[in-house]
Amino acid sequence: MTRAYRRGVIAALLLLPLCVWARGQADDVVEVTGRVRLVGNVPFAEFVITDANEQDWYIDTDSHPVLATYEQRVITVRGVLELLDLVLANGRRVGMRRVLHNVRLVEAPL
Repeated sequence: MTRAYRRGVIAALLLLPLCVWARGQADDVVEVTGRVRLVGNVPFAEFVITDANEQDWYIDTDSHPVLATYEQRVITVRGVLELLDLVLANGRRVGMRRVLHNVRLVEAPL
């Protein structure tokens, strides 16, 4: 790894917390419209909704059955927002993860 590459990676990591964007505060009910994607692999696969701003909204495992038939489709859901502060093993914060709980379908294609 070159020194310039390492500096670039470090700069990107330092900027991540400044780029965090979320609609609402923790425990707010929010409405999200975006494409449903399945990320990861079994047994750790997770549903994620990626909105128009390329922000990922993770779906709690209890709500997976709601989205199972809508993979790769654009839908609108409503759920309770949980903000998780992501911290690396060395203590460095790398941003927030938005997780939706108690997800309900608002609008979906036929």
